[in-house]
Amino acid sequence: MEFIREVFQAAKSFCSTERDLQKIIDFCEHAQPEFRSIAYEASSMQIALKDFEQNNSLQKWKHFADDLVKPHAAQVYAGLGWAVAQQSLSLDSIIESLPQLLRYRVADGCGYYDSTFRNRQTVRNKQLPAYVSLNMLPAYYQGVGRSLWYLSKGEAAKTNELLLSFDEKYHADLWRGVGIAVAYVGGSDDSTLKELITFSEKYLPQLACGVALAARSRIHAGCITNDVELCCKIICNTSAKEAANSTVQAESENYFLWLLTIEKYFSSTDNIYNKQSTQQFWDSLYQTNLMGWDLGIVSPPLKAYIDQLENKNLRILIPGCGNTYEAEYLLQKGFTNVTLIDIAPTLVNKLKNKFRENPNINIVLGDFFEHSGEYDLILEQTFFCAINPNLRTHYRDKMYALLSVNGKLAGL
Repeated sequence: MEFIREVFQAAKSFCSTERDLQKIIDFCEHAQPEFRSIAYEASSMQIALKDFEQNNSLQKWKHFADDLVKPHAAQVYAGLGWAVAQQSLSLDSIIESLPQLLRYRVADGCGYYDSTFRNRQTVRNKQLPAYVSLNMLPAYYQGVGRSLWYLSKGEAAKTNELLLSFDEKYHADLWRGVGIAVAYVGGSDDSTLKELITFSEKYLPQLACGVALAARSRIHAGCITNDVELCCKIICNTSAKEAANSTVQAESENYFLWLLTIEKYFSSTDNIYNKQSTQQFWDSLYQTNLMGWDLGIVSPPLKAYIDQLENKNLRILIPGCGNTYEAEYLLQKGFTNVTLIDIAPTLVNKLKNKFRENPNINIVLGDFFEHSGEYDLILEQTFFCAINPNLRTHYRDKMYALLSVNGKLAGL
């Protein structure tokens, strides 16, 4: 870890006086391959700071990040976060023109910076950053989680102690950050990695997700290390290539849905050291109110579809229903036979209480793939993309089995 600091400081110092981007790249390329992205992260910070000093347009930084050093994008965008945090600039205004998924790497960099250099404020006093909007806090606390691993000097017990001092609603993001840090930095042996598995408990899918994201970054940068392979083997029970591939298969323009799909993959398959049940995974999200995918309203395409339905007696199923704004809208429109199924007990109890006076709705706690019945219409909102990709053929077959002869499946 000390050597990483030295690489970062050397690149930061060089870039503080050098404006020629090619010379900066040449300097970074002289770093050891496994630490090269660290040099690019420091360089990104300094280039962004100079852009801020001049006109706040980030013109030079964008040329550096998007045209010259794209393989190191994850670290370069995190470096921008360092610069934003140092200046306490409005994060939303800085990232609004940046690629959707990479915006959150900037927020991650902000969290890392604040946890490291504003430790009393961020870690001890748990003050929320005024310059970061609420919707960016999950990525911000992912960065804080990365920093906790460094602050703990790679000690699993100390990392866990610091992490537990935060509000539980941030634990999933913090553990994902720990996963990124432990895999990317390396230096941990089998026993330390297994300690992390034990400490993470129900957040093991998030820890594994972080490891997979680190493997993805390493592959993009062309430098897979033995440490990354070890982390993937111990925590994800797979190779770095396969762990990274899980992030590619899950990719979505919606950052939160992307992470949830990766974490679902690691929670519902044997590609994890200590398998966690699908039910525990989803229930923990509803217990801690971590629902980044939740629109808060009936989705407009499904609303439009419902509006053109004439038969109010259709037998309708909504699998993986979530907060089911669609069901609420169906009942408002006079539909009389609606069934909901979800695997999360916390959610199902909430829905049963919400609709307890309505006889036109049936709420089932269970696994969609074990459900039986016959329906004229199945409505689904992001259920298909939330399941493990390995289950998609089973999804097709199950939908066919549940639909009546002329039944329809509508979803997005």
